[in-house]
Order: sequence, then structure tokens, then C-alpha cells
Amino acid sequence: MGRLIRWQIDIREDQIQAASKGVPAAPNDKEGWRVHRRGFTLIELLVVIAIIAILAAILFPVFAKAREKARQTACNSNMKQIATAGRMYSADYDNHIVPYALNSDPGGSAAWFNRLEPYVKNKGLWDCPSTSADGGASVWNRDYGYNNYMEWFNGFYYRETTLEEITTPSDTAFIGETACVSRSYMAVSNANPPVWYLQEVHNGGCNLAFFDGHTKWYTITDAKNIKLWDGIP
Repeated sequence: MGRLIRWQIDIREDQIQAASKGVPAAPNDKEGWRVHRRGFTLIELLVVIAIIAILAAILFPVFAKAREKARQTACNSNMKQIATAGRMYSADYDNHIVPYALNSDPGGSAAWFNRLEPYVKNKGLWDCPSTSADGGASVWNRDYGYNNYMEWFNGFYYRETTLEEITTPSDTAFIGETACVSRSYMAVSNANPPVWYLQEVHNGGCNLAFFDGHTKWYTITDAKNIKLWDGIP
């Protein structure tokens, strides 16, 4: 303690002597010395800006992909609830799957998505968060399309398929993502060869919902494998 006091006294004496001779005080003296602060040079600012730009270029795609992944998960949830609604429909109609359209009204209110409305309740489930299209003038344009390969139409009659006829419901798609394009009420037609309406919506692929109620993401190429859609031997 004594040494500290002595050191402080010595410093103060030096400051007094310096002041009497007109010499600026030491930098430690807050009363007699103003520290000069140097700003950034133009080169330094440009380097900082360049670093920020590089980081942004690296991170923005990562953030965009993460955001799309979140939308994919929300879409997956929508489709799972629609698939569950389809199974509820089957339970109420002697195990028949919801038809693409009824024979009595093949082009109107008896379409498959209208038949599921009482089971879905929430109309927002029909909208994928990654698409902004509203279908335009056609009520048949939807974000999710039906597996029309499970039924056939000979000009006036739709077959009524039962779940028992689907030998592998866990491997047979019920609906797929069609992003509200023209004729998007179906994911695949039952033509020969089939006509596809599936769209690349999430990270290079799309979600599919299956007849057993589960959902899964596929690349667009894998999603168009007819083995996933033709579940009746």
C-alpha cells in the first residue's frame, strides 16, 4: 500500500512540474491530454463491405432453403389432414375411396375435393404455403391433385374403388402437389401413357399423401414413378 501511495505522489509531482514548464501532460492524465482517435480509411471500409457481401451471398440461399423447408413441412401437414379426411370418408362409405367424381355429377359439386369438405372443415388446408395461384376461373384447379389412376372413366361411368382393392395402400399415392396449374384437380390421369400434372414445389420435388394416411417428400422424378400411383393389380 505504501509503495502505491508513493507511486501516485511521484506521478502527481511529475505532472505539476510538467505543467509549470508548459509541457503537455502524460496521456494517462484525463485533465490535460485529449486522445486523438483515428477513423476508418476508405480501404478498410471497402474491406468490411466486401466481407458483409460475401457473408450475405453465402447465408441468403441457406435462409431461403430453410424457409422453403418450413413451408414444405406445413404443406406436408395439410396433405396429411386431407389424407385422414379421405380415410374418414371411406369409413362412412363402406370402405370406398372418395371418388374422383360421382357418376351423377362428373363435372361439378361431387368432385373429390368437394366430397371431402365436410371432413376437412378448414378451407386453408387446400392451399400450399409455397404457391400463390388461386386457380383462376376454374374451380377444378387445385394445389393438390387426385390419383386418377385409381379409377377409370369410359365416357359416362366412374368406377367406385374400395380400399380392399388397393393391395399396398402405404405405397400407393392418394394425392400429390399440382400447384394450381391447369387441370390440377388430378396429379396423374389414367390415360395410356399417363399424363402428369405434378409440379416441382419444394426444393426440387413435391409432397405425396398415401392411402394409409402418411405423407412423404419425393424428387419430381421419383414422384412420377407410376408404381407409386397404380395400386390395383
